[in-house]
Amino acid sequence: MVRSFMLVLLAALTLASAPDALARRLRGDGKGCYENAQCRSGFCCHGVCAQESACCDAFAGEVQCDVDQCCNTTFGEACCNDGRGFRCADTTSENTNCGGCGNTCTNGQVCRNGSCDCPDGLTLCGAHCVDTDTDRDNCGVCGNVCDGTCTNGVCENKCGDDRWRECTTYPNGITPCCLIGTQCCVGSRDSACCGNGTSCCTSSIGDAYCCPDGYICCGGTKSYPCVPAGSQCPE
Repeated sequence: MVRSFMLVLLAALTLASAPDALARRLRGDGKGCYENAQCRSGFCCHGVCAQESACCDAFAGEVQCDVDQCCNTTFGEACCNDGRGFRCADTTSENTNCGGCGNTCTNGQVCRNGSCDCPDGLTLCGAHCVDTDTDRDNCGVCGNVCDGTCTNGVCENKCGDDRWRECTTYPNGITPCCLIGTQCCVGSRDSACCGNGTSCCTSSIGDAYCCPDGYICCGGTKSYPCVPAGSQCPE
């Protein structure tokens, strides 16, 4: 009788302690672990129970991005939101995330090694990338304004002397010139030099005119496309 009682008591104690043993074995998030079977979530990441997701190694420079990505910051990656969700962006070369999330390269610049820079062959003058070999406002170097043609970074004035500047060069090789201080008014087949009290007006057939102040430019095909303000343009 005593032996039977002891067996029943031992069985009861075993059943009662089984849930406690299971609870001790299945650990919650943040608890130490050696294998997945020890975690309630079934996921052991670097010795700690965690929800099932990307297992990122902080010592290797990784950060978690969303639930299933690890971004390697050591190699220039960052977790950026591009408007459609988070993703790993290469901040060393992406024009829209250059050097950091959301830093966009503009005015013709591209992302190189995490910094916005001009493409090969172009120079950053002010906020824009220009070709100093041909740019008349930055001929040879930034800020060097050329009144003539900029060729290989050197100003060439086809107008004869520094009192005049080139306005354009037409396909037939003719280069109209205007005195410094006047405005070049260039149409597709004709040009004019507009002084003080006038403004440039070009017609739809390529003629250029200087309209007096107070006049409006109609821009039509008539010989005189300027009319006083408030007047009707010829049809």
